[in-house]
Amino acid sequence: MNYRPPIVDQVDGVGLITLNRSDALNAINTMPDGSEHLWRNAQLNFERQCRELTLQNRGNTVAEKELFWEDFTPGRIWTAKQSAPIATEQIIDFAAEYDPLDIHIDPDLARSSPLGVHCASGVQTFGFSQRLMCDALLLQTNIIAGGKIDGFRMVAPVVPGDTLKLSAQVVRSLIHAGNHERGWVVFKVDVATTAGKTVLVYEVTVLILRRGGQGGSVPGSVGQY
Repeated sequence: MNYRPPIVDQVDGVGLITLNRSDALNAINTMPDGSEHLWRNAQLNFERQCRELTLQNRGNTVAEKELFWEDFTPGRIWTAKQSAPIATEQIIDFAAEYDPLDIHIDPDLARSSPLGVHCASGVQTFGFSQRLMCDALLLQTNIIAGGKIDGFRMVAPVVPGDTLKLSAQVVRSLIHAGNHERGWVVFKVDVATTAGKTVLVYEVTVLILRRGGQGGSVPGSVGQY
């Protein structure tokens, strides 16, 4: 059986699980009757160990996050770019699980549809965007929670072969009205291909810890989003 087991990569001390989904399904389908539960138990045990490793490593890096609310002054911009083009298989695998429309899971039907192209789900495009936000700034930031998303517009389809880039600009920031140890930051996010085609735009509001956690070191407006 030519099955490649899941791989754990280490990126900045955080364990990331990469599952070879198609190979895993093939392995399950070719197992003798009654042995599927053995594979499933092994998979669950592996994933549990990976989650424990991730949490351990994440705990070691929390103190190293360097960005606080005061660092997000209006007009400041962060950027990130994907390291490889988006593959057809990525689009189909994601859509089969979460958004199984013809335009996402069947390239031939997609090309004969009114849209005329095989494209990624908008949900997946947002997932790509969120990963780029993490790479650009969120993994370095003392984030408390997300707040809301406004003006979400899918401008153009993402198709196989596209490589995405992101720009996140601070629009405004306010100290939290109920807790001055934290503050809101609003980012204007633009996602485009490296060829210059805009695919997604939105504004996202994030709650971020102030430096020192004692009301912060820089004065600011107080408000609630």
